[in-house]
Amino acid sequence: MQYAKIENGQLIPAPGEVRQDGMVIMNPGPEILGPIGYKPVEYAKRPEITTPGNELREVYTEEADRIRVGWEEYTSVPEPQPDPEQLREMAYRAEADQYLMAYEGYLAEGKILEADEQKALYLAKKAEIRERFPDK
Repeated sequence: MQYAKIENGQLIPAPGEVRQDGMVIMNPGPEILGPIGYKPVEYAKRPEITTPGNELREVYTEEADRIRVGWEEYTSVPEPQPDPEQLREMAYRAEADQYLMAYEGYLAEGKILEADEQKALYLAKKAEIRERFPDK
């Protein structure tokens, strides 16, 4: 039988070893796990989903001598997708700005050929990013 406890609404499985009185106890039984807060876990049969598109999640009920695991059907909420313009700006900073900084550095040093090369790389990278994240 599985033993566990509930902490912050989450089911925490019992450890495979416990240190007690200077000893390490491997695969501790109920006589060791009970006093440190672990209880036997009973699982309800997983039901069928009644509404297409819904999902099931576990629901924990702690009783005096056990933890019961039931099921709850719910409709998941899709995670919001970032705005393509925001993604494009983040990609510019992460991927293209290095070329712009090199361009400005070479320009400040008077190295025109190297600056032109970095500017071309910068513009090419920006074009690639615009293709990946087009306007709406």
